[in-house]
Amino acid sequence: MGGKMPAFADELSRDDQKAAIAYFQSKWEKRIYEAWSERSGL
Repeated sequence: MGGKMPAFADELSRDDQKAAIAYFQSKWEKRIYEAWSERSGL
C-alpha cells in the first residue's frame, strides 16, 4: 500500500456522476438540500 492512493483507469460516465451526486444528496438533511436547491443547485 505505501500510503499512496491507487490510480484510476477510467473516469465516471455522466450517468455515474449523477448517481454519485444523488447518493450523497440523499444523505443530506432536508434543510441542507433546500438551501442548496435555493442557490440553483447544479
